[in-house]
Amino acid sequence: MTVPKNQTAKKAITTFALRWIFLLIFIEIFSLFSLWSINKIVTIENQKTQQLSYLSESIWNANSSFKSQIQSWKNILIRGKNKDDFKKYNLAFNKNYKDVQSILQTAITNCNYEKDLFDCSTLVNLKDEHFKLKDKYLNALATIKNYKINDFIELDRKVRGIDRVLQENFLNTATELRTIFQSQQSVFNLSVSERYSNIKFFLLTLLLIALSYILISLYKILKIDLNPQK
Repeated sequence: MTVPKNQTAKKAITTFALRWIFLLIFIEIFSLFSLWSINKIVTIENQKTQQLSYLSESIWNANSSFKSQIQSWKNILIRGKNKDDFKKYNLAFNKNYKDVQSILQTAITNCNYEKDLFDCSTLVNLKDEHFKLKDKYLNALATIKNYKINDFIELDRKVRGIDRVLQENFLNTATELRTIFQSQQSVFNLSVSERYSNIKFFLLTLLLIALSYILISLYKILKIDLNPQK
């Protein structure tokens, strides 16, 4: 039994249209899934990067407050012979100490959420060493009795330079965190760029295949339409 030419062409067009629709649906679903996947990865990795940025800034801030604490101590040595000034700079010293401890504790808490980013024990050690240093200062300060210049000269002799190691540790930790943050940020940007490039390449390849399929299908339809009916 011979199938009419127009019926054959109609069937070919219907088949072509359905296949093309299914192909478009597939491309759309794949594109949406790929974008969702990338956005999820970007969100997770961006959180890690921002966490490193926060830790780095926290240690720089702690280092700044620690320097202010040391300056308060120097003010005690220089101006502490006056009782009112002694009280003023002693309060400033303790306030800066509490600021440093608070910043470090918050940094440690946040670091523990992402333990694979940085060795949190480094921050814990900073906090502990800072606490011990404060005790050394206060123990030395307790020897002040008469607020005489010789008392402060002796006080300076007892504690001179004991802050240098901790200052160096603050600086090294802050620098290390900043370096890790910059490195992580570069890796993150490169990874996102590569993922987008891979998806772009795949979609372009898929569209090229789809275009080839369209041309072949149209050729077959035209061939059916141009063939003489038997």
